[in-house]
Amino acid sequence: SGLVDSEMCIRDRMRIIICSILSLFTFLTYGQGEDNVFLKYMDSAYATYENKPVLATTFLDSIPSPVEQSLNGHLAEYYRLKVLLNDKLNNSAELVHNSLLALKYAKAENNFEIAGVSSIELFYNTYLTKQDSTAFTYLKDAETYYRKANNIIGLAEVKQMYAYVELHKQN
Repeated sequence: SGLVDSEMCIRDRMRIIICSILSLFTFLTYGQGEDNVFLKYMDSAYATYENKPVLATTFLDSIPSPVEQSLNGHLAEYYRLKVLLNDKLNNSAELVHNSLLALKYAKAENNFEIAGVSSIELFYNTYLTKQDSTAFTYLKDAETYYRKANNIIGLAEVKQMYAYVELHKQN
């Protein structure tokens, strides 16, 4: 009788452990929410865009449309990643388009880092490639966003752009 009680006790403990593990797994999976699944695609794209930009693009393409719904609150990051991929794949038309979208959503999401870097990107593509002096608006905006983000390196990059413009004028 003692052996039977011992086996039942072990079985009960195993059931409790297994149920606890399954409950924890279910809780953690449910707690992540649906959009975290899509954020994993963005994380994978970030991890691969440098060496495998086509694969990174595939990860982003796995995010269901409309991305505004799937990635609500993370659209600035999404479009910034698209800019990085456009740069890697030498797609300058899409790069400007996605920079504008990254800036739009960065403003809406108060993501001053991405707003700053998107403004720099737009300045670079507007002034240095097209010689359009209205691009300085983007450079001033970048400075504003980097100040809000307290990003010293971003502010240095803005100053460097002014120096780069002077160098560009001399050549």
